Amino acid sequence: MRSIAGFNGSSINGSFAVGESISASALNKLATGIDATRSMPSNDILYQSNTNGTAYTLPNSVYYAPTGGPLDPTVGGVDGDKVTIRPGTVNRYIPKIGSDYIDKVPAPTITVTDNGYVLVKVTYEPNKYFPRTAEVVFEAVATPPVDTETESYWPLAKVNKTTVGSTTSYALQYFSNGNLIVNRLKSGQGAATWWWDVIK
Repeated sequence: MRSIAGFNGSSINGSFAVGESISASALNKLATGIDATRSMPSNDILYQSNTNGTAYTLPNSVYYAPTGGPLDPTVGGVDGDKVTIRPGTVNRYIPKIGSDYIDKVPAPTITVTDNGYVLVKVTYEPNKYFPRTAEVVFEAVATPPVDTETESYWPLAKVNKTTVGSTTSYALQYFSNGNLIVNRLKSGQGAATWWWDVIK
């Protein structure tokens, strides 16, 4: 028996001798294989098909990749002192600013008032290695807060305040962008240890 070209080693197993009739079962297998490989149009792709083949064409459009990444802070607002955070996750949970999740529309903001840091803050929850909640906060401090037994901080950006005459502006120095994983380990009477990791 001679195999039909293209079907050797496939799950369709089409194999016929010259002049041999094709059973309905074998014909159905061939039709299933052909149907599984057919082309279909999709969003934004121009599709044209005829007896000579199929053509795909990208439209004359310009696509802009989004800037930044998850948990990327941006400063703005009327007075230039409002920070928003791009949606992202900490331990697969969405952080809050105050009582609002950061993916709320319109986005919640943090008001910055001085030099300091925009941070993700997590709080220990009894009998859990991985905190289930997180919040984004601003701390007007010279260095990021030190971890404690019950709280840990991850700096997203440093806030730099500049005042010229009566005009004050704020700029951000970014430290990381990406979703975050954090866990906490405490053994016996030893101090708690926190680990953070950025997931790109």
